[in-house]
Amino acid sequence: MSDFLQGVPLLALVLTFGAYQIGLFCHKKWKSPLFSPIIIGALLVVGVLLLTGFPNETYQQDMQVISWLLTPATVCLALPLYEHIKTLRKNLPVHWRPLSRPNTMYISATQVRMR
Repeated sequence: MSDFLQGVPLLALVLTFGAYQIGLFCHKKWKSPLFSPIIIGALLVVGVLLLTGFPNETYQQDMQVISWLLTPATVCLALPLYEHIKTLRKNLPVHWRPLSRPNTMYISATQVRMR
């Protein structure tokens, strides 16, 4: 079955967006952080890949364009956060403050850049 699925180049895209839509539905229905669309979507994608025997390498190749498009968006979201770091630190609860330190942001940025 995985040979048939490998011949469909848009399968990874449809699978990813479909899993995310299911995650959105679950999040709206149960309104819990445990039902985050990203978590639900990732679990569904992994489950489908494991059940069908679809190779992860093929999935990654098919999703490379989406990853390429999301990287600038991630940077665009990070810049305003960095510019307002003092406000964020002041308003964040105490247990989230270590995550807002510049060292953490630098490490995260270098990890994204290394990909």
